[in-house]
Amino acid sequence: MLISYRGVVENGKVRLRDTVVLPEGAEVIVVTQQPLSLEEQERRLAALPPEEWHRSFDAVRRAWDESEPAELEGETLSDDELNAIVHLARTESND
Repeated sequence: MLISYRGVVENGKVRLRDTVVLPEGAEVIVVTQQPLSLEEQERRLAALPPEEWHRSFDAVRRAWDESEPAELEGETLSDDELNAIVHLARTESND
């Protein structure tokens, strides 16, 4: 059975992000993703055709259009209701 775990390399050693203890004798394959330089990222983005660039935005828009509105979406809160929410958030963040 194959199971994947996310991790990072620190000081040349792989550290798994979650607290995971692998079973004794487990065979491990490490696949790495090389970080791209800023210049390489910019070059790749500049090379994307406009259709591909907009594809993900179009997918988000379609998902938005097809989803059900949230329970309170479109309803306007009164000033008192908005103040109560802000006060509650401030109180909870100070705890």
